[in-house]
Amino acid sequence: LPTDIEVDSDGYSFFVTPFFKEKGNGPEALVRYDSFRGDMTLDARQNRLIVGGAYWFPHPGGNATAALMLDFEQVTFSEYATPPPKQQRIFVHGLINF
Repeated sequence: LPTDIEVDSDGYSFFVTPFFKEKGNGPEALVRYDSFRGDMTLDARQNRLIVGGAYWFPHPGGNATAALMLDFEQVTFSEYATPPPKQQRIFVHGLINF
């Protein structure tokens, strides 16, 4: 709305998924780091780290693929007057594509 105030934010992200055999076949890793400040007039910053591993199952014929991934996510808050507690999560993801 025209009456809303303008809020400037900033942040950055680093993401890499190295694979150990060939892309989409066998083991693969995941590393991601995000740092975000929702309002630049405040010093409060949210930092997220995600690390995990995936396994792509062999697919001898056709275009069908299947994978499982286990990852860990941690979110920390820095430079808050009273920072929220650190958040930690473990996820298991599955993918079936046919």
